Amino acid sequence: MIKIRIPATSANLGAGFDALGLALTFYNYVEIEESDTIDIASTDGLDVPTDEKNLIYISAKDLFAVCGKELKGLKLKA
Repeated sequence: MIKIRIPATSANLGAGFDALGLALTFYNYVEIEESDTIDIASTDGLDVPTDEKNLIYISAKDLFAVCGKELKGLKLKA
């Protein structure tokens, strides 16, 4: 299992929010494990895509492709 901590960004909110984003410590925590099926869940109750349209799944699949491997499935908690 891989655990990733991704810093949150406020870059898309407009001017002035970047300074606030630097002052806060918000993170997106992701746990990823290779699997035979796609199992995607949100730990905070947010409605996220639970299929191949999930952006984290797409990123992982692209990374596997760059490494010359096929991603059959993924167990993902975000």
